[in-house]
Amino acid sequence: MAMSPEEGVRRLTSILTKIHGLLEMKEYDEGLRDELSKKIPNYMDILENRKKDIIKKDSSIVITGETSAGKTTLINSLVGEKIFVASNVAATGKICRIRNSETLACKYYTKQDEMKKEENAEDLKELKKMIKRGTDVESMTEEDRKEIYFVDVLLPFQILEGSVIIVDTPGIGESKELDKILLGFLPDAVSFIFVVNARNAGGVQEGRLKDILKSILDNRDKMPCFNCKEVLFVTNQWDIVEEDIDDDDEDETEGGKEKTWRIINEKLTMCWPEIDEKNIFRVSLKQVINKTENEYTSEYTRFREILDKNIRRNVHHRFRNHFSFLEDFMKHAELGCLGRLEFLSKSEEDKQKEIENATAKTDALETDCKKKSKEFLEDCDRKIEELAFELWSYLNFHGKEKILNPPELPPIEQISYLKLGTEIPRRIEAGVRRWCIGSECKEITADAESRMESFVKEMSFRIQEIRAGIIGVQLSDNFYEVAGVSAAFGLMSFLFPITFVVSALMSIVFVPTLFVFSYFWGTEWHTKKVNEIYDKCIAEISREDLEEKFAASFGKEYKKSINKIFGEEMPKEIRALRLTLENLESERQVLKDKEASLRTLKMEIERIRQEMTEMGESLSGIIYQEV
Repeated sequence: MAMSPEEGVRRLTSILTKIHGLLEMKEYDEGLRDELSKKIPNYMDILENRKKDIIKKDSSIVITGETSAGKTTLINSLVGEKIFVASNVAATGKICRIRNSETLACKYYTKQDEMKKEENAEDLKELKKMIKRGTDVESMTEEDRKEIYFVDVLLPFQILEGSVIIVDTPGIGESKELDKILLGFLPDAVSFIFVVNARNAGGVQEGRLKDILKSILDNRDKMPCFNCKEVLFVTNQWDIVEEDIDDDDEDETEGGKEKTWRIINEKLTMCWPEIDEKNIFRVSLKQVINKTENEYTSEYTRFREILDKNIRRNVHHRFRNHFSFLEDFMKHAELGCLGRLEFLSKSEEDKQKEIENATAKTDALETDCKKKSKEFLEDCDRKIEELAFELWSYLNFHGKEKILNPPELPPIEQISYLKLGTEIPRRIEAGVRRWCIGSECKEITADAESRMESFVKEMSFRIQEIRAGIIGVQLSDNFYEVAGVSAAFGLMSFLFPITFVVSALMSIVFVPTLFVFSYFWGTEWHTKKVNEIYDKCIAEISREDLEEKFAASFGKEYKKSINKIFGEEMPKEIRALRLTLENLESERQVLKDKEASLRTLKMEIERIRQEMTEMGESLSGIIYQEV
C-alpha cells in the first residue's frame, strides 16, 4: 500500500524528533557528543533544519517556458477549468502557487513569504477575478505591485496531494531576478515542465534552457532529489503549425510539421543532454481544452500519465532521501554508545585486540585513500588527454563525412557556395556537440564514473566493517551486494553522474567559445571548395585547445568529486573512527560506571531503529512496485 505524503511527513518527523531527544538525554554525554561532532559538525542545527525541510517545504511541479508558449493553457487543462488568464508576470514579478483545497481562495504573500491578506471566493468565476487582480499588471493596485510577491491559489485539484503544488513561473529569461525565483523552486520539484511554442519555426530558446541547466549543475549539491532526465517538454500549438513545404527550402522532401518536429528534437537534444524522447510531447492545448479528440490530445493524455507517475515516484524519493540521511546520521550517533557496551562484555585482552584490529584497519583505510586519490587525479589527466585525442581524430579523420553530411540535413553538395562559409562551421559545431553527447565520449567518461562509484562502495563497506567490529555486529556474507548504494549513502550522495555533467557542460560552454572565430571569416571563403573550408576550420583546432576545454568541463567536475570524497568526506569518517577508538582506549577503566547510562541509551536507540526499520520496509516496497 502506497504511503501518503502526509503519512511520510508524520513518520519522518517522528523519527527525527526521537533522534533529537536521544541526543539531548543526559546519558548521551560529552564524550559521545564530541565524537559525533567530529563527523557531523553542528549536528543539532542540521537536524533542526532537516526537520523544517520535511515539514514546511513544498514539493513543486514547476511550469515554465518561453513567453506565449501556452503555460497558462497547460495549467487550465491540468485544473480542468478555464480560470487562469495569461498575465504579464514578467512585469508584475508575481509567482502563482496552486494548492489543492476544498475551499476556493487566494492568499497573498511578501517576498519573505509572509501572508499579507486572504480572500475567499464563492465560486470559480469569483476566483478567476481574484487571480486576475492578483497577477495581472493592469488589474493590480499600486500597493500590491510593491508588496505582493507570491499569490497562492487554493482550489480542488486532484493531481495535487499533501505538500505538492504547481508553480506558475514567468517566461525564462524575462529577467535575472525572476529566473532566480524559478531556480529556487527546483530543489524540491517533483516535476519540471518546459513549454515550447512549436509554431515558432520549431522555436526552442536554447540559450535560456542552457542557463537553467547550468544553474542546476552549479547548485546540484542542494538538489539531491532533482532528476534532469525526468524533465517533461510540452511542445504546443501543433494545430496551427503549417504543413506545407517551404518553397525556399533546399530540402523539398520534408513537410512543415515533420521538419518542425525534427528541429525541436535536435535543439532539445543539444541543449538538454540525455533527454528521454518519451518525455517530449506533441500537443495542442487549445484542442485539449475544447475536448477535441485527435493525435495531439492523445499525446496530452500520455503526458498526464507520465506526470502523475513522476509525482508519485518523486514524492517518495524525497522521503527516501530524508530517510537515508537519518539512517546515515543514526549510524554515527549510535556508534560510541554501542561500541562501549560491546567493550563491557569483553575481557581486557579481547578489548586490546579489538582496538588494535580496528586501528590497523583504519590505518589501512587512510593509506588506501591517499593512494587512490593520487590514482584518480592521474586518471583524470589521462582521460582529458584521451577525450581530446579522440575528438581531434574524429574531426580530422573518421568523422568528417558524418559532420558534413548528417542524415537530418541536406547533403553539403546541395548548399550553394554563397552559404558554405557559414554552413560548414555550423555543421562542425553541431558535429562537436553530437560527439560530446554521443557514445564515444560517454564510454570514456562512464569509465571514470564507474570506477569512482565502485571505490566509494568499497570504502563504505570497509567503514561499515570497522564500525561493526566496534559494536560487535557480524555483517552478513552478502552485505556488500544487499546494502549497495544505501550502505554508501553518506559518500554516494556527493557524487553526480559524470557522463551527464560532461554532456551538459559541453552543450553549455564548449562549442560557443571554440567556434566563435568561424563566423568572422567564413563568408570570405565562399568561393572555396567544401574540403578547403572544412580543413581550414579544423586546422584552427589543436589538441592542446581541446585538452584545455575538457579540463575546464570534465576535469573540473571529476576533480570536484575527487576532492569531495578524498579531501573532505573520507577524512571526516576516519577522524570519527579514530576518536571513538581513542576514547574506548582511554575509558577502559571507567566504562563499568557508565553501564547503566549506556543501556538506557541503547533502549532508546532500539526503539528508534524499530521505527526506522518499519518505514524503511514501506519505502522499499513502494520503490520496488514502481520499478
